Amino acid sequence: MQNDLVFSDELLAVLFKKWSDQPLTPAEEQLLAGWLAASPSNNKAIDEILDENWVKTNLKGWNNPNAEQIWDRSRAQAAVVTLNNRKRLIPYWVRFAAAMVLIATGAWFWWPQPNADKQVITEAQQSDTKDIPPGTRIATLTLSDGSSILLDSVTNGKLASQGNTEIRKDTAGRVSYSVTHNGRSTEDIRYNTMSTPNGGQYQLVLPDGTIVFLNAASSITYPVAFTTNTRTVKITGEAYFEVVADARQPFIVETSKDKITVLGTRFNINAYADEKVVKSSLMEGSIKVNDRILKPGEAYSNGKVFATNTDQDIAWKNGIFDFNNVSVQDAMRQLSRWYNVQVVYDEPVDETFIGKIGRNLTLNQVLKTMEGAGAHFRLEGKTLHVSR
Repeated sequence: MQNDLVFSDELLAVLFKKWSDQPLTPAEEQLLAGWLAASPSNNKAIDEILDENWVKTNLKGWNNPNAEQIWDRSRAQAAVVTLNNRKRLIPYWVRFAAAMVLIATGAWFWWPQPNADKQVITEAQQSDTKDIPPGTRIATLTLSDGSSILLDSVTNGKLASQGNTEIRKDTAGRVSYSVTHNGRSTEDIRYNTMSTPNGGQYQLVLPDGTIVFLNAASSITYPVAFTTNTRTVKITGEAYFEVVADARQPFIVETSKDKITVLGTRFNINAYADEKVVKSSLMEGSIKVNDRILKPGEAYSNGKVFATNTDQDIAWKNGIFDFNNVSVQDAMRQLSRWYNVQVVYDEPVDETFIGKIGRNLTLNQVLKTMEGAGAHFRLEGKTLHVSR
């Protein structure tokens, strides 16, 4: 699809998406009308994306395990919209095409709630000013003797031995533990700690095969071998667990406020000290947080169990910022940890965002995407200023 203006294909995809959901605002009508009037090729682009065969042909290379589901859902949600005072049917493949472009490029939309007019913001281009790259795989492993290993600086292979346990960095960049001698003993229990800085994350395979994803500014402390009646670890910050089942040896996670007991399951714990609450979210299986039992799709916080959006809770693990119904303050805390910046509010900002974006973008790209959606940003070195 070609166009002669700075309007991107992503912007068109967002507008098509909004057509499928609800009528365009007057500002968006004007935006699109101006784009259509600017060049005959833009009108051709509209005709192309309204042609089902063209869409199918041009999206053949798009690879996503949920493509068929997205297509089926889009087929069922055709919409009638008004454009330049003419009603026209927006076929289901327009919604599908918009979804493909959005997901494939990282472009997205969001708007403040609830008082301002909804705005569409496209993916930002690289800024000419000094930028800050996204976080990456960085962590420090502290051994039981107090020595430290900078995991991003060492090659794959054996890192150390702790008692009867060998510590390795595998080809996937994960740290894994292999116990060479099994035995239940409370003697000489050795503990390691993996910690990530702001702008870092890492994966860990515990001695029992449990997989841990550690978010930025987080830590996990654990024995190098589970030799007692429980498999107990302690975390700060945020971590996602895929626990290997063992009914004889329950898996326990301790935070500053809660104790989570599991047999085998997938769950996420957000226990950052600067967050208002500690939140445990269950994706699969069953866990007990303090004295409350959770089912999949539920979360625990401050003594209460409630339904939660688990996809949003673990979006960070999947490389996404999910800011749907997230306040400016909550979003800025996530950006602060991932880009290692200090956030300063030049004036009170009371807005709620809606949207998603990849965590692989630079900070300037993220900020330009968010700019104008109820908040404005100014980056000075490692300090991010926020205003209305």
